[in-house]
Amino acid sequence: MNKKESESNSKSTGYAARPSIKKFLFLKGLTLLILCSAVFFISRKLDLLEAFVKFAHNHEEYELDELIIVSIFLMFYFAFFFVRRWNETNRLNFILKKKNTELQETIEELNQLRGIIPICSSCMKIRDDRGYWERVDKYIASKSKVLFSHSLCPDCIKKLYPDTLRKP
Repeated sequence: MNKKESESNSKSTGYAARPSIKKFLFLKGLTLLILCSAVFFISRKLDLLEAFVKFAHNHEEYELDELIIVSIFLMFYFAFFFVRRWNETNRLNFILKKKNTELQETIEELNQLRGIIPICSSCMKIRDDRGYWERVDKYIASKSKVLFSHSLCPDCIKKLYPDTLRKP
């Protein structure tokens, strides 16, 4: 198996992306830990649960015991829903970034020249896909992101301008 085949296998199986998955999971866990710590310290500072229980004892005629149970249940439900939704969003963003990277690599591959190109042995023009003959530089420039600068090689200078190389 050559290098290109092993790269394509690693892309399809996902083994090459393991370091980025580990980093993603670490950041996800770290964010969750920071969120939980923030909620703990805010509730500890404000004593929200104790204030709510004290209010319930002072106003027993409102029968807030059931409300406490329902509010705690809803709090856990919404926290669970939020974490699930957050995980799903992060997972989809990760997949989207991976697909975008693969798409960019595919586009770059398509921009490269490959295959057999018919070229004239005499004038060195290339036949394009439509059957027209073009100069080499125009053909390559139309198929890739290459720019050409024109100059003369030493052999052509000798052939075209023999007088310029003669020393007096």
